[in-house]
Amino acid sequence: MKTLRSAKEIVFDIERFFGRSVDAVRDDINKLAKAKTPVRTGRARRGWTRRDNYKVGANRPTIVENKVPYIGILDKRVKIINPSAERAVYMNNRRTNR
Repeated sequence: MKTLRSAKEIVFDIERFFGRSVDAVRDDINKLAKAKTPVRTGRARRGWTRRDNYKVGANRPTIVENKVPYIGILDKRVKIINPSAERAVYMNNRRTNR
């Protein structure tokens, strides 16, 4: 015998399904970012992390982030020969391009 579900239960199931779907997309983005990050030492690739699980109605965003200091240089597809020299070139280009 089937029992009817309440509207609260249905809404809860929809929110849970939506949250899991967003988390799955975020995990795919995280994997793609790791795969596309160039590797020399592997630090930048290991730096990709995801923050918090998605919750419907939460005010915090679902984030995939990399806190490695030189990730911006890699994002510009600059070949790293010497990290300290590359940072100097990057900073110099930033000053001249303003």
